[in-house]
Amino acid sequence: MKLLHVTYQFISHLIHKSAFKDLNNREGLPAIDFLEYCYFLREPQLMAGALSPSNLVHSSPVTQSSLGNVSLGKLMFRMFTQFHNFFEVEYLPVISPLHDKETAVHFRERACRAIASAMNVVQTGHTYGDIMLYMKAQEAKQENPSSFMVEMATLESLFHIRSLEAVEFLDKFLAMNPDPSGRVQYHNFLKVLRLKACPLSEKMFAFIDVEKCGSITFRQFLYGSSYVMKHRGFHQACEEAFAECSSAVKGYIVEQELQDFMQHAIPSWNENEVHELFMLFDDDNDGRITKDDFHSCLKKNPLLIAFLTPHLQHKECGGNNGVLEIV
Repeated sequence: MKLLHVTYQFISHLIHKSAFKDLNNREGLPAIDFLEYCYFLREPQLMAGALSPSNLVHSSPVTQSSLGNVSLGKLMFRMFTQFHNFFEVEYLPVISPLHDKETAVHFRERACRAIASAMNVVQTGHTYGDIMLYMKAQEAKQENPSSFMVEMATLESLFHIRSLEAVEFLDKFLAMNPDPSGRVQYHNFLKVLRLKACPLSEKMFAFIDVEKCGSITFRQFLYGSSYVMKHRGFHQACEEAFAECSSAVKGYIVEQELQDFMQHAIPSWNENEVHELFMLFDDDNDGRITKDDFHSCLKKNPLLIAFLTPHLQHKECGGNNGVLEIV
């Protein structure tokens, strides 16, 4: 895609956070760099939570985008030997808020449609959240960080997932050691979630692996996890699971209780495997899983609810719906 969905929050953020260094004692212009394109604000005026009504300048890339700190001789050599540079400037339409009470969200949508139409490109669902995901993947030294961008606007409209929640899921996904193409294998998926290979684990992975190729992308992992976490039956399933595992008197789960519960449901699990799962829930290492610990862990790892839901456990070896049965 030649254009990323420009959100006002992102523009306002970069105006505060990013600026070019002074050139010839002139104040640098704030810029937003989207892959092949740059968008410069001609007048850095701010509006509350929205896009400045000043014009935007669109510049296409040049082959030598930055000459850097070079000597005069090298600069002259580059200028005379680089014959295939090109540069185009196009003024995009000025977009002003309507006189009636238009919300920032509606203004953003209208501005995005107008910009996409003026540039004759397809409007996508990318937001500032995608830039956060891109930067996180880049920090993790992924070969293709742009493959971790998921069009957050679409995800937010479907599941009401916030950008910070998506970044947390990306942290979990990166811990699964994705390959150079950005895909995670089954054994790494199980290792990070502290699970063992069993029919229910296979169903869980198949629920995410919609392409049925034996590996998953971050988009698939995020959509699958978001679907489970934001489903109306998820909170009730968490409550039921905690009630089944814990003692009604103590109000927390000790390791022996989790071990009895898991081995009754899935006899093939041994003590060490249950211990690994217990440590995942016991984030503060106090030897017990409180209700807050339990809910916090399931919010970060919503797919685990499939192993803790009483009405699903007896179906571990049968059925075809897998994780979907929890809802």
